[in-house]
Amino acid sequence: MGTVKRWPRSSPGGPRKGCGNMVRVSESSEQVQNAARLWHEHRRAPFPAGLRGAEFGGTDMVLLDADTAGCVLTWLNNGGSLDPKRTRILRSCIEDLHRVIPQITEPAGTQYYDHLRQLALLVARTLGAREVGGLAARPGGCMPTGATTSASTAVRCGSAASSP
Repeated sequence: MGTVKRWPRSSPGGPRKGCGNMVRVSESSEQVQNAARLWHEHRRAPFPAGLRGAEFGGTDMVLLDADTAGCVLTWLNNGGSLDPKRTRILRSCIEDLHRVIPQITEPAGTQYYDHLRQLALLVARTLGAREVGGLAARPGGCMPTGATTSASTAVRCGSAASSP
């Protein structure tokens, strides 16, 4: 799923003598594994019934879920990479999540979307600050609000497996 680096015994950055052939799992691989775990948790969570058909500031909650989940699933299926178009969509979804979560009054809905946001932020951090508009460099992954996900402007990242 991720990158595994093997050092030959003679490599300057590799293990010292007597350590055998050590394997270091890259940070990216660990992040993909963590995201996969969070993804499976998210898939088991029921979509909050009270948010079906709900919109906050023009953001359709079902589409926000589907778009974010589609980007995460594509990233997982690609072993931790996302093309520029989907990276922009993910950034927009994260902006929307930051903006709408405080407006959700249902505790189950807040928990569901906060978990989705954590997953999206984990994916975004692996993509790097340049690719995600500085997201990874900001404390807590917060971004200014801007684009919204709505029925008229939603673009799916991939086949979102999360369905309400």
